[in-house]
Amino acid sequence: ERVGIMDGIKRRPVKVILGSRISVSDILRKSKDLKNHKKTAKVFLEPDRTFEERLKHRKLVDVLREKAERKPTEHFFIKNGKVCSEPKQEVEVSATPRPSGPRNQREAQIMRLKAANKPIPPELYNTPSRRSSSEESDSE
Repeated sequence: ERVGIMDGIKRRPVKVILGSRISVSDILRKSKDLKNHKKTAKVFLEPDRTFEERLKHRKLVDVLREKAERKPTEHFFIKNGKVCSEPKQEVEVSATPRPSGPRNQREAQIMRLKAANKPIPPELYNTPSRRSSSEESDSE
């Protein structure tokens, strides 16, 4: 869902609704990696904020911009509601994103089975396997 008024000049933000707060925090935590790739260097993600939180954040951004203008050798950022800084470091921007490989043995096994077009056994998924109705009637 797009947010804002369509004027044909500016790009409007996209509102994304996720199922859990854990998913939101995971995505926001990893969103800083978007700037490391040419295709997504101008993409950014922000958490949902109330009107008061947006006003407070806007003031912090104004302070951050003033400080960054005065000290171009420092990298300024907002952390825990405060403007912080550290010395600037060179950031290497790659032309292509890193391939996302398996994070563990289970994911590697699932990827191998998918590549071979083989069925994936239920025990490899996080959810417990469902018993068929014939198994349920046998156990009663």
